[in-house]
Amino acid sequence: MRIIFDTNTLVSKLLFTKSVPGKAFSSGLRLGQILMSNDTFEELSVVLSRPKFNKYVTLEDRQQFLRLLSRVVEIIPIIKVVQQCRDPEDDKLLELAINGSADYLITGDEDLLVLKQFGDTKILTAAQFINSIQ
Repeated sequence: MRIIFDTNTLVSKLLFTKSVPGKAFSSGLRLGQILMSNDTFEELSVVLSRPKFNKYVTLEDRQQFLRLLSRVVEIIPIIKVVQQCRDPEDDKLLELAINGSADYLITGDEDLLVLKQFGDTKILTAAQFINSIQ
């Protein structure tokens, strides 16, 4: 199973480990391979560096999360470029899905969820993903 988690899902996992996104990530890690691209990893790094998260998780813990994440994800080179999403910022996730032959893209983003599927990749919420693998 090849799985993509969008940035918001990963942030939710870090801030609220027992949340639905946290449980979905743990299941994905246990059952399959987590995929990221250089762009999606960089986006997560930038988001997690924001001071607004200081009141929830220390910068050191966020950096540790990124280090640990970098050891377990497969970084996919983006060769095939995609321009399909109504929010062009989300195209990087669709590119990752196609280039990484992803089975699932886990997100809370309506611009992606409305697609339901992209190629062979099912686009689901964290809750839908958990239900689909039980």
